Amino acid sequence: MTRMMTGLDRDLLRAAERRNPARLATAAHEMGHALAALDAGITVDHVRLKFGMFGGLHGGQCECDWDEFEPDPTWSRGRKIGQLLFHLAGHAAETRFRRLYLNQNPRQAYRAGKDDATNDYWHFRNDRKRLRLRGISEDWAFDQATTLLENQSTRLDRLTLRLERDHRVPGRHL
Repeated sequence: MTRMMTGLDRDLLRAAERRNPARLATAAHEMGHALAALDAGITVDHVRLKFGMFGGLHGGQCECDWDEFEPDPTWSRGRKIGQLLFHLAGHAAETRFRRLYLNQNPRQAYRAGKDDATNDYWHFRNDRKRLRLRGISEDWAFDQATTLLENQSTRLDRLTLRLERDHRVPGRHL
């Protein structure tokens, strides 16, 4: 299946050529978390890229309202699943970005994204246990997060560019 290239696609391809691809991949990763949080009904305060003392990229952060984010076994099943998808949506978004805009093959993109998502998978497993959803596999949740983000691909791409450019996006602008 081929996709029509839009102006936004061309902008992302140009950005990947001109700018730091790792910073764009991290921006996609964090925006994936943000869009999944919003889909689950979690308030996002802001999304940001973090830089070290000497200006190098040091990761990113999707800052949410922790009162809404703390796992609660009394939540509905849909809300619980939304919480789990939040954790893996970063990996799903980064994998998509690497595949489409950095021309990595699917396996290479998946592995590179998973290397950056070690903490996310730990949180997924921890919350899955706390929410008593042992039947939800990582593979299933990753596939669901991928589908959720594909349905918002234009928004994801636009926000990825904005985060890479501005280094911080307030939740009200998502």
